[in-house]
Amino acid sequence: MSWTQFIEAVAHTEIEFPQLATACLAQAILESGRETTELAKLYNNHHGMKWREEMKGFAVPVYYETDSEPTGGAEFCKFATKADAVRGYWRFLDRSPYQGWRNHVQSPEAFITFISPIWCPSGYTDTWKSRHGGLVYHEYILQKLYNEASELFNSVR
Repeated sequence: MSWTQFIEAVAHTEIEFPQLATACLAQAILESGRETTELAKLYNNHHGMKWREEMKGFAVPVYYETDSEPTGGAEFCKFATKADAVRGYWRFLDRSPYQGWRNHVQSPEAFITFISPIWCPSGYTDTWKSRHGGLVYHEYILQKLYNEASELFNSVR
C-alpha cells in the first residue's frame, strides 16, 4: 500500500460531505506524516485514531506503542483497507465528543476549526504550538497543509 493509494481512497470513497474530503486529507498529511508512521503503513490508520467501541465494523483494535501516549502505547484502529480508513474517519467523528460537527460542514475551515480542539485537546496545546511555529492544530492544517492536500487530491481525480 502506498501514500498515493490513500490519496486515491480519499478522492474516490463516497462520503456524505465531499466538500470536506480535502480537509480529511490535510489532517492525514499531518497525522501520518504522509504515510511515514508505522500506524499508517502497517494498519492503514492515517489519522492516528484510537480504538473506540463505535469503530466495530470499520476497524479492529491493535496495540500500538508510541511516545505520544503517556503509558507508552494504546489500542488504535487497524483498518483492512485505505477506503475503510476513510469511512472509519467519518464514523469516528460521529461519536459524542464530536457532536455538532455536522453543523460545521459549510467549509473546510469551519469543519477543521470545530473538530481541532477535540482532536488535539488542551493538554497537547502548549507542546503542539511550540513544535509548529506558534500555530494551533487547525491553523497549522489550514495554513501549512491544506493547499498541498488540495493539489494531491486534484492530481488523482
